[in-house]
Amino acid sequence: LAAPALGEPPRRLPARQLAGELVAGLVVEQGTSMARVGEAELAAWGVDFDEAMRAALHNLRERSDPRGWLRHDPGVRVAGWQDEYEPSRLLLPELVRGLGLPDPVALLPLRASLLVCSGRDELALAEMAAMAGRLVAGHRHWLSLAPLRLAESGWQPFEPPPAVARAFEDLRRSGEARAYQEQKALIEQRHAHAGGGAVVAAARLVRGDEDGALVTRAWWPRGVEVLLPQVGQVALEVSGPAARLGVRDADGRDLGAQFLVVDWAALWTVAAGLLEPTAHAPTRYRTLGFPDEAAIRRLRAVAIGPA
Repeated sequence: LAAPALGEPPRRLPARQLAGELVAGLVVEQGTSMARVGEAELAAWGVDFDEAMRAALHNLRERSDPRGWLRHDPGVRVAGWQDEYEPSRLLLPELVRGLGLPDPVALLPLRASLLVCSGRDELALAEMAAMAGRLVAGHRHWLSLAPLRLAESGWQPFEPPPAVARAFEDLRRSGEARAYQEQKALIEQRHAHAGGGAVVAAARLVRGDEDGALVTRAWWPRGVEVLLPQVGQVALEVSGPAARLGVRDADGRDLGAQFLVVDWAALWTVAAGLLEPTAHAPTRYRTLGFPDEAAIRRLRAVAIGPA
């Protein structure tokens, strides 16, 4: 379903699962712009989704000269067709296999970018992760930061080797925070239109104390209903002897409260009964109250520390 305009019913957009979080849909070119193809358009044309997809892939092959790849050392290939269909070339696996790279891995950081390298080449993988980070840093319209590997059966999620796992994990968490940021803005827009609504917690990126890896963190204040993202860490407003920490909210206002940071798994073990899943994607939970003092004591025992 496409996100509708406020007050309008959703528009049904058929799609095919590709791999991981990615799906393949259909677009029609209208001059210099593109429009998504929905069920209403397919019905008007008298074709089903599979038939339209076959025609679309034929059109894509016709405009995909195998020489359209650009080389970026060390070992990364960059889609260079410059026609806004770069990520769609994943649907033409023969085009990727034609590069001759052992165990190809792909990354689609932007809606008009495609990076490919060998899954056996750790230097190339590290560069691909770094390139993706640089690309999304300056763009609002990003696509996916989850690497995929080309197997015999098609594209599958890729698990990076240990030497570059940290780089890809930081990239994934950066993408997770960006997705929640965009989602937060959309939910708040709807709340403003309808009036009222729960507090939509942000997912912030912080550096872990032990290894410096990026972690997503959300704040859970007392006394209000919160739409809480499923993040790596949650900072809960608590009472106790901890010093006041000057924690600020998304608008920069001092909350003047004391916060206790716990991993999501620890929070779930203690307070799952207070977290009601919603229909949002990425995942959010509606808070049904706040942990009582007995639960807070259990969380203190496994806390990472103050916020």
